[in-house]
Amino acid sequence: MTLQRPDAARLLPVAGILAPVCAVLAARVFFTVGPAEAPGAVPAGQALPSLTTAAAPGRTRLTDAQAAALAYLGSLTRGEEIDSPMARPSAPTAGPITADPDLPAVPSYDPTQDLALSSVMGTGPRGIASISGRIYRLGEEIIAGWTLTAVDVRNRTATLTNTDGRVCVLRHLQDN
Repeated sequence: MTLQRPDAARLLPVAGILAPVCAVLAARVFFTVGPAEAPGAVPAGQALPSLTTAAAPGRTRLTDAQAAALAYLGSLTRGEEIDSPMARPSAPTAGPITADPDLPAVPSYDPTQDLALSSVMGTGPRGIASISGRIYRLGEEIIAGWTLTAVDVRNRTATLTNTDGRVCVLRHLQDN
């Protein structure tokens, strides 16, 4: 089988389809304006066009929340601080927070209360413990600051030590 050299009769229909497609793509690449230059965009520093709260004939009246949103949008001017339709103005910041002596103290959260000991195996430096569905070896950090320091197979406990010296002993689920 030999390949035939394409003749003009075969290339003409293909070129007739590809030429306009290529021309449109080239025009889009070189002459398209972005969203910031769209004809409907408001130049920087100018007020947005007025928005009406009157309902069109045959449509329902706007709710108070919708009318308030339109009033807010009408008060905006286009500038550097609001470039995106998703941007929201930031709320004013409050002064420094001070402790109220009349309020009760908030109890501190103990992260070890959420840990559950499923099983313990091994003794000495090769002891392991299954805590909250994961297996840990001695010396591994269980949660931030808490390290597995001892495993007691006989009593089914695992001892965790915090970096500040606090100690927590986890007991097997069935022993609680």
